[in-house]
Amino acid sequence: MFRQLLEKVRVKGHIEIGETPFIRDMLPIIYRGEADPANPRAVAYWNSGGRSLIFERGNTVYRVKGVDPFGTLTERVATSTKNRIENVSSAHLIARGAEWNADAKKGLMHLDGKPFGVCYHEQAECEERAFEALAKAYALLGIENPCEFVTYNDTGIEVHNRRTYQTAFRLPSVEADMRVHEWDRLLAERLDQCTPAEIAAKNQSINRLYGRFVYWAGVNTALLSLTGLLPTAASFVPQNWVIGRHNEGYGIFRVDHTSTQKVDSETAFQALMKSRDGVNDVPEVINEFSIFPSRAQVAACPQNFLKGKKARQKFSQILFMREGIQADENKVIEVHKKVFQLGLMSTLQGSPPMSIPEDLFRDALS
Repeated sequence: MFRQLLEKVRVKGHIEIGETPFIRDMLPIIYRGEADPANPRAVAYWNSGGRSLIFERGNTVYRVKGVDPFGTLTERVATSTKNRIENVSSAHLIARGAEWNADAKKGLMHLDGKPFGVCYHEQAECEERAFEALAKAYALLGIENPCEFVTYNDTGIEVHNRRTYQTAFRLPSVEADMRVHEWDRLLAERLDQCTPAEIAAKNQSINRLYGRFVYWAGVNTALLSLTGLLPTAASFVPQNWVIGRHNEGYGIFRVDHTSTQKVDSETAFQALMKSRDGVNDVPEVINEFSIFPSRAQVAACPQNFLKGKKARQKFSQILFMREGIQADENKVIEVHKKVFQLGLMSTLQGSPPMSIPEDLFRDALS
């Protein structure tokens, strides 16, 4: 299922890599433009966000992050009708407005001095530390590793007189990189085609699916706490979560750890359980997955929650509304708090997590 969905949201192309079977010998991989498919050194790729790519070598799938110091791949993805991640479009605008170094061999930089499309050594080390710690936790719970860290490598490009790096990962499959954000956008597009009555008929499946997402947010919070890993609060957005296989179904997994710090377990737990406003008792991560089903309820009966012309708007417009909704969304939040706690506590106690049945995805998207 997700291989077909990935084809709808990812840009494909070819990049010259070489014929070696070993990823360490392939690096660094720098995207400077499309390669001729007839070139024996050309390899087919899929984009992963704007600054990473995925390719197959034999029976192994690799994701290489940090291949786009010049903004070339980001531009190709951002200008494609397949792209569903707004952050890539924003990054493209940043790249266009960034200052070029005088040396053409050097890459773009953000105005705050950080490199564009690559990372510094400490960011690569953060990823290595986080993914290796999570790999051990996954193994203890019988979870297939959704993103296995392999290595990081010097790109040969300096930004602000500092060496830059890229990181490489091994994936179970190409579709294992499908992002929750991309799923959200595909489902929103499907609901845009539905009448309120048709959305109402889907609401049970949508509620159950996103309840499982919240449950897995609890699982991931437990894993991060147990391993003493603390990502930044801003990095919990759905584009940093993948939908990966788990047993006979799926789970969602927090990936991308360039900013994740190593702390003690208690510090990680307390920080991860904080709410957005610091007042209520709803962990911030719950909000990332509760908004979609709560807005689906509004779209199923818009005349009860929206005034005037707003009651005739499509689902995607309702999804992004910041005001004007006369609905008590706290009921969804209260249910999700309990589901989150179930995933959190069962994982802390060492119980393997429950998978998300594929039928829930199919029913919601049908």
